[in-house]
Amino acid sequence: MSSQLHHLELRWRDHGTDEEPDVQILVDGRDFIDIVREWELDIARAAGEPTLAGEYGGIPKHFAGNLARAWLNVPEPGNPLSYWEGDQVILLACTCGELGCWPLLARVDVTHHEVRWLDFEQPHRTARHDEEVIIPGGPPRARARVWNYEGFGPFVFNRGAYTSAIDHLIRTTPSGLSED
Repeated sequence: MSSQLHHLELRWRDHGTDEEPDVQILVDGRDFIDIVREWELDIARAAGEPTLAGEYGGIPKHFAGNLARAWLNVPEPGNPLSYWEGDQVILLACTCGELGCWPLLARVDVTHHEVRWLDFEQPHRTARHDEEVIIPGGPPRARARVWNYEGFGPFVFNRGAYTSAIDHLIRTTPSGLSED
């Protein structure tokens, strides 16, 4: 078991507009989008795209029924939160609410006692053989499109508490919008 467990809290974020509620992820009491933004900022600045750092939204409410299975690494054909190549799932969507527009992906490893989020990726800034990789704290690069998440995470949660957080979120799904 890991020596440092993180605390996960999931709640619905109501934007106070006609915009659909989405999932707010809190890790150790901090908004996960802010944690990601802090990590991405140096990378995005080096790439000449500082405004893209942390430009994520939560998983929209109409995907609530898909969230538990995807975030517990239960393979399921057709689950829109786990349709990416490999074994990654969507943790954060684009600010527009579209899952594939600008998602943050991670691999979710589930054991009897723990759940780990690791191997993060922004699929629209993935390493390719002809592009440089930007690592936070490394030398500045004039232009590069690749974002590297090496060293970000893993985020390790107690499985029971993690499952309870997901169950609580699903039980408190806001009414007024249809579920898929």
